[in-house]
Amino acid sequence: MSKKHVLLVGYLTVLLGLAAYSMINGHFGLNHVNGWPFYLAMPGFFSLVTAFTTKNLIARLLFSVFGLILLLLGGFFFLFSFGVMSWKEMETLWPLCIIIAGVSELIAHVIGGRKTKSLLFTSLGLITGGVIALSFTRINTNLTILDKVWPLHIVILGAGIIFTATHRARSK
Repeated sequence: MSKKHVLLVGYLTVLLGLAAYSMINGHFGLNHVNGWPFYLAMPGFFSLVTAFTTKNLIARLLFSVFGLILLLLGGFFFLFSFGVMSWKEMETLWPLCIIIAGVSELIAHVIGGRKTKSLLFTSLGLITGGVIALSFTRINTNLTILDKVWPLHIVILGAGIIFTATHRARSK
């Protein structure tokens, strides 16, 4: 790791420590009751820093997916902790957690130089599934539509598997 990366990690660690100190001491409206998402976001943040400072592609992808999921979930739950959204809304917003996982994998696909087609198809599947679930919970979509089109999701997944397998066979 270069000196520049080490300094960046050091500065960011100091900032996270100050944020934790503020939470423990009740500054900026933070406390243990509403600040718990910080404990999700902090390891996510460090995973992202690790992802951007490693040269190994597999490690970079794993750390970036893990880090983005934790960081985005922490941010999502902060909205509820600070009262921007009520916990009652979680009954209909839970599919956003699935979408967050899909977006995290999509970003990891981009970080990986678009070399991981499996991440692309998995992320698109998660995002599509999350959007469908969100449409049922928030918009009260008619269930008879889903009864007729849900197999298309499996068709798309199968096409992605076939595409990935044929792409690998051509590259070898």
